[in-house]
Amino acid sequence: MTDSALIILYDFTSKGGKPAPWNPNTWKARYSLNYKGLAFETIWLEYPDVEPTLKAAGVPPTGTRDDRPLYTLPAIVDPSTGAAVAESLLIAKYLDKTYQDKPLILPQSTQTLQVAFLDILPTHPHPILQFTLQKITQNILSPESEFYCRMVWAAMPNVLPPGVHLDDVFPVESRAKGWEKLEKHFAEIAERWIGNETFITGATASFADFALAGLLQCFKKAWGEDSEEWERVICFQGGRWKKLLEDLQQYE
Repeated sequence: MTDSALIILYDFTSKGGKPAPWNPNTWKARYSLNYKGLAFETIWLEYPDVEPTLKAAGVPPTGTRDDRPLYTLPAIVDPSTGAAVAESLLIAKYLDKTYQDKPLILPQSTQTLQVAFLDILPTHPHPILQFTLQKITQNILSPESEFYCRMVWAAMPNVLPPGVHLDDVFPVESRAKGWEKLEKHFAEIAERWIGNETFITGATASFADFALAGLLQCFKKAWGEDSEEWERVICFQGGRWKKLLEDLQQYE
């Protein structure tokens, strides 16, 4: 049962015990809500339940797939205004417009910079998916969601190239090169976009930081906090990305 006064955030569930956020896109909305200090509650969904649940809640689709409306997370419903919004950037813009007395996620003076950063953030499809798909299916998704995702991904050549099985998407012989490419990209982010600042737009956190942190959160959850892979990432650029998550911890 939900509290009718709270904003509702729809997020992907995870298997075993209490659900925990892991998806990089829904993390952006979660950070945004917490950054603005807005009270909300989470409704956790399995992948096959996303479309019927959002339809019933009046949340619009975010696009089409195979000529059918495509429903994706994150999505929110705000009982105080009756608004139903999907897609993390649109959610951030809605929250800024509706709750102008709260800290801004996308200040007008930094919007161009932030949108430019989002365009280069390597979240889709390669090489990031090479590092996470297998672990997401193994460590996060329930059998129900895994079966659904494998069917969807198999029909998306930008996720799984034709003839390549999910279990072969990151072959051993390509891993060293893949890690080199990933570390290089993070080095470019540090040098070109952050420099000596704490956050991408300076001393204050913004949506661009939430997008980057969401990707890191996905890595941490998929691989495991004690894994060799996660230890490798947080050592990139002298531990800079571990520091970023620590700086944003109050908004988790």
